[in-house]
Amino acid sequence: MTSRKDKRAKKDKRARTRSGNDNQQVEDVLHMESNHSDDDEVQVIQRKRVRGPTFMPKVWTVSDEERISVSFNEYGQPIDKKTTSTLTHFMGSLARSGKYCPLHKPWPKVNSAKKKILLDVLNDKFDLPMGCDDWLLKSFGKKVRNWRARVKKDYYDPSLSYRE
Repeated sequence: MTSRKDKRAKKDKRARTRSGNDNQQVEDVLHMESNHSDDDEVQVIQRKRVRGPTFMPKVWTVSDEERISVSFNEYGQPIDKKTTSTLTHFMGSLARSGKYCPLHKPWPKVNSAKKKILLDVLNDKFDLPMGCDDWLLKSFGKKVRNWRARVKKDYYDPSLSYRE
């Protein structure tokens, strides 16, 4: 029979293991609380766990022989939910990579050689049919645009000069 100390120790160990995850991010959340009698506002900052970016390490380790098969419809759009999710998450990790998509250039100004490299990386990891390149490039454009907007929202300060 386990004692209360053993149960508490197991619970503490699980809590430490969960909180020690390096892949999760912590976000500050500001709560405003007011005292109804004096109408004084008190600010309380709490830490909220949020998921971090997806890196897709399992897809990066896929060899050429075991490529992930993705089925597309007649319009060049993926239709299978599981493989579509894997494909789009992997595309997001490529879009966040400075190696494949530079952050300082808008997507339409990225040269076609870089876009070809992105498509080659996708073809190495996924079994893609002919005719889906248009959808893939449009989706990359959305992902790059969203990534640039997120970086700007998090790090841009209009009060600083360009050189700072």
